[in-house]
Amino acid sequence: MNEKGTYHGIPSLLVEILSPGTKERDLVLKLGLYQTSGIGEYWLIDPDRQMCILYYFDKRKLKDHQIVLSGGTISSLRFPGLAVDMATLFSES
Repeated sequence: MNEKGTYHGIPSLLVEILSPGTKERDLVLKLGLYQTSGIGEYWLIDPDRQMCILYYFDKRKLKDHQIVLSGGTISSLRFPGLAVDMATLFSES
């Protein structure tokens, strides 16, 4: 962040929660934009389907992806040790 509190640069990890109104844009347009802009990893959380899609990019090319359902664990390919238990992510409590 700069002195004004704004971030400049390309994030290594971006996480978005899909909503019905932006789902198509997030799944298609933003995916391509983020890949070409140099983002390292893009997680899409889909609360309706209780799943996460992880896209891993290297040098602006898709290198890997994962689809993890509510019973599994999503693990970052860019940041070893970063993992989210999907059951706790979608728990009602």
